Amino acid sequence: MRIREPWCRKSRRTTGAFGRSILVLADVSGIPDHMIIGVPKEVKIGEKRVSMTPSLCRRVTSLGAKVIMEKNAGMTAGFTDAEYKAAGATFATSAEKVWKSADMILKVKEPLESEFGLMQQGQTIFTYLHLAAGASLAKQL
Repeated sequence: MRIREPWCRKSRRTTGAFGRSILVLADVSGIPDHMIIGVPKEVKIGEKRVSMTPSLCRRVTSLGAKVIMEKNAGMTAGFTDAEYKAAGATFATSAEKVWKSADMILKVKEPLESEFGLMQQGQTIFTYLHLAAGASLAKQL
């Protein structure tokens, strides 16, 4: 798995919903126009955030990337599928279809054991990783 990609030139932290710190990709102008970015629902218990806002979706699709989201992935964060559709996203009915279709997966939290079988060789996973506390995840990666 790749840790850093050349297309993400700048990032910054900001405060999102409920006062939580979020990472904002400030300059994604280097995204390859053929890239498929997948956004599955977060499966960690209690996690209500989503890794892509409709505005980021609009930004990356305007640069030529394709965004495929699991249906209702943004609902617990307050974003509707209609907002993502207006921003250029397409939808999959399951996490399996998102993981299978995407070159890069965007997640808020690290993949859980239930997602290990969905990861593909050569796929980029853009998320926070807690490898010191998750030996099974480190081994899987």
